Amino acid sequence: MELKESALAESTKKAYAVHRKSFVKFCTLAGYDPVPVAMHMVCEYIAYLSDRLAYASIKKYLGIIRILHEEQGLQDPKVGDNYEVKLILLAVRKKLGDKVERRTPIEPDILLKMFAYLNVQNADDLVVWAICLVGFYGLLRISNILPPSVGEFEPGKHLTRGNFMVAGDCLIITLGWAKNNQFGERVVKVPLPRLKDHVLCPVTAVVKTFDRSSEANLNGPAFMRRSKNGKLTPVLYDWFRNRFLGLIKNCGLDNARFGTHSLRRGGASWALAGR
Repeated sequence: MELKESALAESTKKAYAVHRKSFVKFCTLAGYDPVPVAMHMVCEYIAYLSDRLAYASIKKYLGIIRILHEEQGLQDPKVGDNYEVKLILLAVRKKLGDKVERRTPIEPDILLKMFAYLNVQNADDLVVWAICLVGFYGLLRISNILPPSVGEFEPGKHLTRGNFMVAGDCLIITLGWAKNNQFGERVVKVPLPRLKDHVLCPVTAVVKTFDRSSEANLNGPAFMRRSKNGKLTPVLYDWFRNRFLGLIKNCGLDNARFGTHSLRRGGASWALAGR
């Protein structure tokens, strides 16, 4: 069982758990058994979901029905091929629309505004700034940089101190895992540029951050901060996200439009524009 579960990415397992809980809750409220499913149940479930989810999310939530059946040794009911299901999905699509709301990209002008609200002499502010620049220039997901908890840190999936190496005017990040490289079939080297004497220099920010926690383990989390008792502790995703959104708010921007993925999107847009 443990080997089977390891075939799925953690994010996939978490999504399946949410989808399973939602469907089972609906079945309990409606007085249905989750399997085998009847198509009128699926239609009712779609209507139930349409009160709180976007159209694209509803389609993803329906996938758990196939999994529940296959787990019980039953055939896939192929709910997506059913005429009534197709009809109600079309109605929901017309009602809700199917536009995916994307996070607003962070560009250098916004980074500069954010920097104005940081004191990089403060260790916590410095590590926040370093992570922002790594996400932006490295085009990395923050979930690839930081673990969600101390216990969920995975070397190879999350950046370690040893993944960074200064090489000339660049800081090289060696990546063996990414969302689109989950089996480690290739090693990717990402160069971060040195921008001498500029606040947007990722090399300066990262090197200074690492100097502040030089005793950190090379095989441990890349970004560390000190707790109140002075002990090093990993920077976790939620802590960084809260600090990041606080900076966005300080800049007078609507933080509902931004997320940590805005750094990756902004860096990609900036690079594509050849700036």
